[in-house]
Amino acid sequence: MILHIVGNRSARGRYNLRAIPRRILSSRPDSAAATFLSLTELIRRIDRKKDKTDRKILDSQERAFWDVHRPVPGCVNTTEMDIRKCRRMKNPNRVKKILFLHTQVDRHRMKILISYTEQYVDYDPFVSALDPSNPWTSDDPSIWDLEASKEPGPQRVKKWGFSLEEALKDPAGQELFLKFLESEFSSENLR
Repeated sequence: MILHIVGNRSARGRYNLRAIPRRILSSRPDSAAATFLSLTELIRRIDRKKDKTDRKILDSQERAFWDVHRPVPGCVNTTEMDIRKCRRMKNPNRVKKILFLHTQVDRHRMKILISYTEQYVDYDPFVSALDPSNPWTSDDPSIWDLEASKEPGPQRVKKWGFSLEEALKDPAGQELFLKFLESEFSSENLR
């Protein structure tokens, strides 16, 4: 900032000279203010010895830096809001395309949900009645006999056909899968 204050003669430099808090300089002892002034004088002398093109390059780089990081009041601050984000928000074609893609994603999700519910509707006790009636709600104890037999019913086997995950969720499916792996000499892969 010291380089900018001393070397720059533009409006930006005049703004920075006025913006220096004078109370900081006045609150310090005289030796601190003298050190500051001697340092700025030294930097100004070094700047004068530099080549004219180097001075112009450094001056423009420094002005650009300060314009971006500490803009003069009333100027546009490019760091406050992302320009690309503003452009994206205001472009009507892009907004239309984004809305279209969102509806496509939602439509795809609905198709997946509908196919899932159609596939599992036979196994949902709230939607369809169970083959043997529920022993908790009726006096038919036949479901207890099915569970005790350890033999999977045809409905359970159909459900296992959807995916291997369905078979491995069911304890009877896990046992049958383990027996299959033992017959293939690869049961150690499951443990």
